[in-house]
Order: sequence, then C-alpha cells, then structure tokens
Amino acid sequence: MNANIRRRVLVAALAGSGCVAAASGQEYTITDIGVLKPSDPNAISIASGISDQGLVIGTGYPGINASVRPFYYVPSPYLNPGITEYGTYVNGCQNILGTTISQFSSQISGMKQVVCGGEGMAYILGNNGTPRSVDSIGRLPGGYDSFPASITETGYAAGWSNTRCCGYGWASGNPIHAVTMGRGRPTVRVPDLGGLQSYATGIGNSSGWIVGFGNWPDSNALGSTGAFLYGALQYEYSPVVHPLPTLGGSNARAYGTAPSASFICGWSQTVGGATRATFWDSDLTAYDLGTLPGRPASAANAVNDGGYVVGNSGPEVNWNLGAEYLPDANSHAFVSYKGVMRDLNDLIPANSGWVLRSAVGINSCGWIAGNGTFNGKARAFMLKPCTPTITTQPAHNVASCFPDGMGFYISVCSPTPVTYHWRRNGVPLTEGGAYSNVLTNELTIAGGDPNDNGEYDCVVTNSCGSVISMAGTYHYCFCYGVCPADFNADGGVDGADVNAFFEKWESGDCLADVNADGGVDGGDVGVFFAAWESGGC
Repeated sequence: MNANIRRRVLVAALAGSGCVAAASGQEYTITDIGVLKPSDPNAISIASGISDQGLVIGTGYPGINASVRPFYYVPSPYLNPGITEYGTYVNGCQNILGTTISQFSSQISGMKQVVCGGEGMAYILGNNGTPRSVDSIGRLPGGYDSFPASITETGYAAGWSNTRCCGYGWASGNPIHAVTMGRGRPTVRVPDLGGLQSYATGIGNSSGWIVGFGNWPDSNALGSTGAFLYGALQYEYSPVVHPLPTLGGSNARAYGTAPSASFICGWSQTVGGATRATFWDSDLTAYDLGTLPGRPASAANAVNDGGYVVGNSGPEVNWNLGAEYLPDANSHAFVSYKGVMRDLNDLIPANSGWVLRSAVGINSCGWIAGNGTFNGKARAFMLKPCTPTITTQPAHNVASCFPDGMGFYISVCSPTPVTYHWRRNGVPLTEGGAYSNVLTNELTIAGGDPNDNGEYDCVVTNSCGSVISMAGTYHYCFCYGVCPADFNADGGVDGADVNAFFEKWESGDCLADVNADGGVDGGDVGVFFAAWESGGC
C-alpha cells in the first residue's frame, strides 16, 4: 500500500470520535479481581495483563506467608471463577511476580526473585491457568536477572536480562539487554539502539514484531531513551531495528504492540518536553493521543488489533516499568479510540467506590485489565464494555477494476445484538446500484466507477450505543484491456488526456497504473506516451 495513502487514512481515522455513549453514561461493568489473602487487611493485587478469554494475570501481596505471589483471575462463566495463586509456593525468600499472559491464555509467565541471598531472579512459565512448579525459561549467559514482559502462544517471550550482578531492573544502571527466550529456546539479545540498556516490552502473537526502548549509543542516562521496533515492514524480507519517531522531543518508549495488526503504543515527548501517550501506525508515524483534563502527562500501555489503546494520564510518567509497580496516586486510567481519549472513571457506574488509576491490558473484545483503588484499598480490576468493540477494522486500502467487485469487512464483539450501516465519506449508503450488503458487516462495491472512490466506514450499534470503525480507502484502478491514450475517456486523444493522466500519476492514484504492474512510477509514463503519441492503441 502506498505510504502516503495509509497516512491519510490514519489521520482521518484519528480525527474524530468513534463512539457514541450510552444514554446512562455507563459503558463498562467493573469486576474486583480480589486478593490472594482476604484475611489480611493489607493485601493488594496488581494486574499486568489480560487474555482474549478474559483471564487476568498479576501479582498479589502479602499473599501466603507474606511473600509476593502471582495470580490468575478466571471470569464467569468459566469453571472455578475467581482469583487463584499461580505456581507452587516454595519459601518466604522467594517473591514471584506474574507479568504476562498470551493472547489465548495458553502461556503465563513471570519472574522469580530470590530476596534472602541477593541471588538474582529467573523466569517462570506455566500453561493455561494450571498451577505448576516454577520453571526457568532462561537468561543471558553470565547474567543474573531476567524478566518476561510479553509472551506468545508458543512460549516465545520478550523482555530483558542483565549481564552484571546485582541490581534489579532498568533503574540499577547495570547493562540490561532486550532479549527473547523461552523453555527449550536459547536466550537471545534483541538488536536495539546500541546503548547501555534496552528493554523489550511487547511481542506480536502473529505479527512477530518486537517493540521496546533503550539508550542511544552516545547517551546511557536513565532519562534518555528511544523507542524501537525490531521487525520487518512492508517490502522488507527480514527483521531490522527501526527507531520510532517521537512527537518532536528527545525521549520515547514503546510499551506494547497489537497481537496481529501493525499498531504500537507507548509514550514520547513533544518539542516542549511534555510526555504524551503515543500511537504508531504501520508506517511508524507517531500520533499524539493527548491527556485527560487537568493531567499534563500520559502513557499508553497496551493496544489491540482494533486500534483501541489503554493507559494512564497524570501529573507525570513513572520511569520505572514492571508489573510490581503501583500506578501513580494522581493518575487516571484511560481508553483511546481513533485519537479520542476518555477517562475510564467516567464510564463506570457512579459512586462505585472505585478510582481507576491505570489500564495495563486490553483484549480483542475490548475487555480491560488495570489497577486502582476500591474503597481505598489497592485492587486490580477488569472492565467489560457494553457498547460494541470492533475487532477487525476495514482494510486500509482496497483497489478495484471492472468488472470485479471489491469491498470492506469488519468483525465485532458485543454483549447484545448489533446492527451495521456502512458510510462513504461520512454519508450513509443505501442498498442498490454499486452497493450491496450495506446493512451487514461486509460491504460489496461493484467495480468500474471512479465516482465510488472515497473513504468507507461502518457504524455499529447495539442497545448501549454506537461505535464507528476506522475508515478504509476505496480506489477504482486502471483496468486491463483499456486503452490508456484516451485517458479521460472523452472519445479523443489530445492534451486533455496528458493533463488527466499526470493529475492521477502525481498523486499516486492507481488509475495511473497503466502498465498494471501494481505501482505508479516511470514505467506508467512510458506506456501512456507510447499509446498517446501513436494516437490510439
């Protein structure tokens, strides 16, 4: 797809709100994840991720014998719903953190921390919510610590490992490297920006993209980081390191990538040094998601394949990163869709006793895991949306040539039945003529008419409200067997055809792809003039 076309599509998609609120103002139901030891008044829970089945992974404290323990939460109506300790308790010298769960719940991982002898930490791994012993999944040779931040269904984890004892995490100042690892796999350093420290934060379950952040070669300070993607973009045959652009400032961090779609989220700084939640599209263009009112900073923590982003907005961004950190006491959790940031505290029942501080994960159906306080006690939460959630967006760019018809498709999650209505350039379509299935999730456009070119989106409605999909761009392209000389199709071959051809050619419009090779380039100019100078075809 042409890069400029994709950018225009994303800009248009990010320009307006995609959600019409329910009349009551409540758009989510909220569930208290609970704690591992309810009898302890100081017990807390900290969520770190959520799967498509709604299983939430996290860490509980004090837990059994006052040690930090991992948990998983199973929602109703699955068997044995509720919060459960994950793994097998060893002794009070071991803290075990639950840090990440795979998209379809088959893999759960975290970190084992040996706290009595300063002996460092190691990975743990489990399967499908089944309590089991703690198993190492590796660290760099000569390293002391390792940490899994994201994991795929096959047990391929991305995170970090340090190479010198003995300080935990990014703030230690030790050499720390982004890595991939897993049971039966070697621990491998991920190519990064070349500085002293780097951290892989996300790995796409099917895309294979690895995202993270790290120091630049000439600056190893904690407060000087760049975001990066390690992966293959369109027309690249092997993964390479791609530095992600900022919003004009010096620093950026990528915190997550969608399982399948080419979306990345995190934060970056503006020219003035403000920290803003940031969305990067498949062209690696950075978009500022803004902040919540009265909260000057924001960070995005997770994004799903539908382009829904969650995070927190507050007075500042915590430079630490890890499942064991509580959200800032002055921050609020947000959800952002199509560039519109909304405070999740405004979307739950009033007077619920909850203050939602940070959203840390979002699954394909829009269920959100996060952390806050419930009646003053630190708790993990799970939110389920009432309004529809679009799980598959329309294709960014669809090209058609008569007589073949093309169209757009979306998929949706909703707790209640939905209706669909497709629009062109914001105007609702009617059934008939070039358009069919306008009231379904799959629009068909008959080929052959450039007047049908435009941006198409779909309004999806249920009993709670409506959501509008991102827009896909439709192009009627040059057809095989058509003479390019009479480009404006007025019955004559003259200078007007030259003007008409170059108008389309300069904009990259596929109508100018007269040699039908899939690209708009100098080859099309040669084919057009060969036909035009001969006076016909």
